[in-house]
Amino acid sequence: MSSEPASGSRNPLLIEELFCAVLRCLVDTTPEPTLSPIDGPHRVGIPIRAPDPDTRRALATLARTCRAFTRPALDFLWCTLNSLDPLLRCYRSRETVVAMQPLRPPSPVDWDVIKRYACRIQYLGVQDGLSSFFLGCAMFETNLFPKLKVLKWNTQPYINFIDTKLVHPLLGPNLVVLDVTTHGDDTTFPSLLKALPSRCPAVTTARFSILRAGDLALLDNFSQVLCSFKNLKSLVLDASVNDHVLQHVLMFSQLQEICLAFQPRQLQNFSPSPSEIPLRNTRKLGLALPDLCQLIQLLRPGHQSFCSIMLCLLRIEFPAPIGSLFIGLAMQSQKSTLNLLHLHYTRPHLDLQDPALLSSLTLSFNTFQPLTCHSHLRELIILLPNPISLSDGELTDLARHWPLLQILDLSYFFRLPEGGKHMTFKGLLSLVSICPALCHVGLTLDGREVPNEVVDGSGSKTITTLRFPHSPISNQARLVATFLLTHFPSVTSVRGLLGANQLDRHGREWAGVEAYMLDPSKLGKHGRRVNSGYVSHGLV
Repeated sequence: MSSEPASGSRNPLLIEELFCAVLRCLVDTTPEPTLSPIDGPHRVGIPIRAPDPDTRRALATLARTCRAFTRPALDFLWCTLNSLDPLLRCYRSRETVVAMQPLRPPSPVDWDVIKRYACRIQYLGVQDGLSSFFLGCAMFETNLFPKLKVLKWNTQPYINFIDTKLVHPLLGPNLVVLDVTTHGDDTTFPSLLKALPSRCPAVTTARFSILRAGDLALLDNFSQVLCSFKNLKSLVLDASVNDHVLQHVLMFSQLQEICLAFQPRQLQNFSPSPSEIPLRNTRKLGLALPDLCQLIQLLRPGHQSFCSIMLCLLRIEFPAPIGSLFIGLAMQSQKSTLNLLHLHYTRPHLDLQDPALLSSLTLSFNTFQPLTCHSHLRELIILLPNPISLSDGELTDLARHWPLLQILDLSYFFRLPEGGKHMTFKGLLSLVSICPALCHVGLTLDGREVPNEVVDGSGSKTITTLRFPHSPISNQARLVATFLLTHFPSVTSVRGLLGANQLDRHGREWAGVEAYMLDPSKLGKHGRRVNSGYVSHGLV
């Protein structure tokens, strides 16, 4: 019998494809960056997710184990960097790096070490002092990062701002996602714009955040450069644009995702000619609008089939234009593909205390009814000063058309409208029974009637976040907490306010609900019944 091992007994980890699959599972277990529901349309490309310390140590150990493991393990270890600090430490000690001592020019040996790791980097974030220190002192070749696909530059500009003149060595033909933040007075930014189309022809997703952008010539130059990108599909521009920039963007027909902010008091007379077909290929739309009518006139039946719309309103709108928007979204000739609709208002609204004015702003069932044609809707977030008058039955009549709904937030900023219809906890239970995928619910409701009976199968184990801004509960914190713990055992966050609003009477009552839910043992036998399934989550 031969002393050589049978081919079937070969270690499967020595097969590089299988070993890479194992490493990929290891890296994929590292935590994702947390996203709030409103972040989605404005997030660009692939989040930069570096392995956690334990994963990095495991990959480093594997790289030292044997030669067969070294290359795959190093590829995963160096694939994602949030800083250029690791490259800097390839030829300087940690002590000299932290002390920010002057760097000597890299020797040929240093360059060999740096290139060995830099050629593995695919996702790079440059937003700290050490990255700037490295780029400013080390004059390296432009092909140092041949595999770089995602570049996030100055995405945290208020922590540290890095001049865009240092970004040029990072630009290459394989770059597909570019996220750049700069100041409007950055004199090197125009030259960067001109170089981008030729240096980075493969870019499909771009975000440009221009802080303090008041230079119209810069914006005009920017809009003209856009036409030079041959493969650009997604554009996010965090700068107030005028009608001239908008027209350039609308004529860029290959764009599938557009996120823009209009300048206040601009675009009042903007009206595309009938020969133009704006937004004809756009699938995702995110706009900050001084006037909702400016968007409504761009919606034409048959010209677009949106899958994602996120609007930030810069003024308070009456129900008529909001209803017209919903009707416009329903006037599509082909089957609806809309799965995300966000409507926000972020400006101060403390002047809306007149009951008569609030009554005229109320949104009703008829306002939302056109949205029932969007059967693929997964996220519906309406955060406006407008009160919402919906009964429990009307809420379920709407929601039964959205069986795939995962996020529903119909919250408003003020008390329940007098004479209006109010949702209750019974409506919440009916809602989750027809939308089993819900994980986030926000409602302004009348919580003074709390159901006492426990119906088998009612409630939801998928909901983790509940918000009830300005919802009265008449000092029934213990009873409300028992009800929520019983019917929503997976919940990890309950809020009675929106953001950092003042802690009013409703806020204090809901703070009591949170206190009971943090310590269910105070609730008595009903709380203890679900205690073991709840405490492990840790309410925040």
